[in-house]
Amino acid sequence: MSETTKSIVERFYSWDTKEDLDTIKEVLHDDIVLNWNSTKGFKKYGKDQILELISQLKQEYRQVRSEFTHMICEENKAAVRLTYFVEPFEAPEEEMPLVHFMAIWETKDGKLYRGYEMSHLADEHPENLLSFSRLPEPEEI
Repeated sequence: MSETTKSIVERFYSWDTKEDLDTIKEVLHDDIVLNWNSTKGFKKYGKDQILELISQLKQEYRQVRSEFTHMICEENKAAVRLTYFVEPFEAPEEEMPLVHFMAIWETKDGKLYRGYEMSHLADEHPENLLSFSRLPEPEEI
């Protein structure tokens, strides 16, 4: 059974700092292109650059956790909104929001193929954090 677009996207954003990069490599197409608009400007990444970026994050933080607020999937496309929370090595008891992402992904051959991502640094303003809180499921209302 092939993996769903939803599970591929979740695996990409939900990596663990203690794991090696094999889990992430499994979901990246060899010809992946990530078009990323960040607070530092536009970047265009291929597979090697994505893996290098994740390697750097793994060295900079004790733990990285993703929290999805939205995910809409249709066939081989997904739109997601999420926040990365980190635990710095200097303060492992303190988790803080690092960055907010919104992205649209296309999969091909069961792997991430084309990505269009926007991000901005998180701040701890209560309204900002609340806007990125998980939305309740309809049955929870």
